[in-house]
Amino acid sequence: MRRFPFFLFLFSDMVLQCKASRAMVFFLAPLFLFILGVTASLSAGADLSAETGNGKSSIIGKKLALRDAVELALRQNPTMRQSLKTYEASSAKIGGVQSGFYPQLEADLTYTRATANFAPQPGLALPGGSGGESNTSYPNYNASLNFKQLLFDFGKLHSQVQSTRMAAESAGVDRKTTADSLILNVKQAYYGLLENLKIQEVNEETAHQMEKHLEQAEGFFKAGSKPKFDVTKARVDLTSARLNLIRAKNKVQVARITLNNAMGMPVDFRVEPEDPLVFKKEEMTLETAQKSAIENRPELLSLRLKKKSALYSLQYSKRQFYPTLTASGGYQYRNDDFPLINNWNVGATLAFPFFNGFQTTKQADEAQANVEALSAQEEVQAQNVLLEVQQDYLNLTAAEEQIAASELIVKQAEENLNLAEGRYKAGVGTTLETTDAEVLLSNAKTSLVQSLFDYNVAQAQLEKAIGKIVKD
Repeated sequence: MRRFPFFLFLFSDMVLQCKASRAMVFFLAPLFLFILGVTASLSAGADLSAETGNGKSSIIGKKLALRDAVELALRQNPTMRQSLKTYEASSAKIGGVQSGFYPQLEADLTYTRATANFAPQPGLALPGGSGGESNTSYPNYNASLNFKQLLFDFGKLHSQVQSTRMAAESAGVDRKTTADSLILNVKQAYYGLLENLKIQEVNEETAHQMEKHLEQAEGFFKAGSKPKFDVTKARVDLTSARLNLIRAKNKVQVARITLNNAMGMPVDFRVEPEDPLVFKKEEMTLETAQKSAIENRPELLSLRLKKKSALYSLQYSKRQFYPTLTASGGYQYRNDDFPLINNWNVGATLAFPFFNGFQTTKQADEAQANVEALSAQEEVQAQNVLLEVQQDYLNLTAAEEQIAASELIVKQAEENLNLAEGRYKAGVGTTLETTDAEVLLSNAKTSLVQSLFDYNVAQAQLEKAIGKIVKD
């Protein structure tokens, strides 16, 4: 917008200098409008680029909630674009089939040059005065406009349109299947990153405890109350803890890349998860979950629509035995020289399929077999869905019980470590007791984190299994 006054001034000055020539003004006006439009487009594009950047600068380095990660994946992951274009292609087929209901217009412009040989008649003079056949060529000009309109076909085209529409709706439901799978992958990757970050914290705490234990062992050794073995053992334990920490940090990096891949973002895209890895009890019975899955699972909905499409295809195949009534007409200008002579024609055609080598019969048999195959596939899919729901429900129940047991183990391990450290400080405990207690606590905390991960993943899997997956 800041460039506009300059162009306005330039144009005004040119008009004043050329006001004696109205034609020059009319020439410059469109040029000015073109420059003005290009400048506005460039300015708007620059402002948009300044605001959005590369599309991710506004969230890099910030906390990313699970809902935001899912929304980002639904926008960025190429599998969603692929499913969208597949749906759009299926929807476009509906219009292609529906075009049969509308008039079909065709304009032709033809020029030909050909001979018109014929046997001479007695007493008939040929061009050129020859007495044999004529080899003279003649031009022919033809300009025509023809139309064709379907009047009645006993519902054949209607059945074809409905079959195509059901197939397009099935492709639309398949988009939800793709989205549900993508959301589950994002949730698993998000929870995986949270799990590895928590395990990294556990290993950091363990390494810190090992450092404190080494300091104690060195102090007791200098005071002469503990042997050199305690110092050496504490150093070995600290090195082992640092090694575990390195492995934990590496797993965090792998988990971060996995999340980026699930969201469809570059591998160097760095954000920190905002939502904690917590226990949120799922209140749902197995019977409710199974009923919801049968009613809402997109794979089953898609198969039902495909079955409807197959039924309409069967209807279309059977109606091929019936005739088709079509109206046609045209308007034509034609002659071998100008001016052309006009002609017109109108008519109707009743086409009755008498015999086509049993092609229609076999197509109907094929359509019937497709319907029965889809019915069997729907039954198999329903059984698999119920099995999946039951497995995910049992996994969720088991993970819930594991969380309760892991929390109890952590509490006991903390008490055991406090006792071991107290005994070691009092001089009656050994370094082996303290080390074992620290390792036991580290393992207990790690198991608790893994149990929380298992529960949240099982919860996400159950949501997908029942067809009511949510974004957060």
